[in-house]
Amino acid sequence: GRVLRFIGVNLRGLVWYGSGRTNQLQYTAPGHRGETLDRAREMGVRVVRVFLPCVNASTEETITQLQQALEIAAARGIYILPAFVDFYSTTDFRIPGDQHFYEKLDPKFDISLLNGEFYRNGYRERYLPFVQAVVDAFKNNPQIFAWEVGNELKYEPAGQDPGRTAFIAFMHTIAREIKAIDPNHLVATGMISTSHASLDEGDLWRKLYGGPEFDFLTVHCYN
Repeated sequence: GRVLRFIGVNLRGLVWYGSGRTNQLQYTAPGHRGETLDRAREMGVRVVRVFLPCVNASTEETITQLQQALEIAAARGIYILPAFVDFYSTTDFRIPGDQHFYEKLDPKFDISLLNGEFYRNGYRERYLPFVQAVVDAFKNNPQIFAWEVGNELKYEPAGQDPGRTAFIAFMHTIAREIKAIDPNHLVATGMISTSHASLDEGDLWRKLYGGPEFDFLTVHCYN
């Protein structure tokens, strides 16, 4: 029954700083995790959002890396908000083995995005076991602020998912799986907005958010 206000920042690669697992962070060192969180804390930050998987790392290694990041964050009174997958192929923060689920779906952008096959059933192959293993490992960790199903997910093109049935079913399934393992933490979609995900038609947004699956909304505001 209380309002919680806090400052948060995106440090999407924090878990993998200095790990050598992605060339996108080749100039980072392990010590940069603490240094970056120190600067964030000076800004008044209490929550840091990270992208959790790495396409070049196993689930076990991800769990080890996240545990280290949580310990560093805890020493500074900071909580971590992990997103379980990135919608865009331009980062390495994707599930290993799932590259075939990324396609160039929007002619306006020369990047690959998660396709409909992933939302229909493909997520069960590797993404869901990854989520289950991570959530089980950290279900009692008080430094986890919440879990996010993914970063800026949507079904593209939306016309191939009438009523957004497959997308909403995917979102609800993952949220329920998380809560079945972990009753201690909040769950969010991690979406830009319902409009971005083509859920602003009729009551589609209510179908997503109207039940007990999600605990708060996310909105990403860009200039």
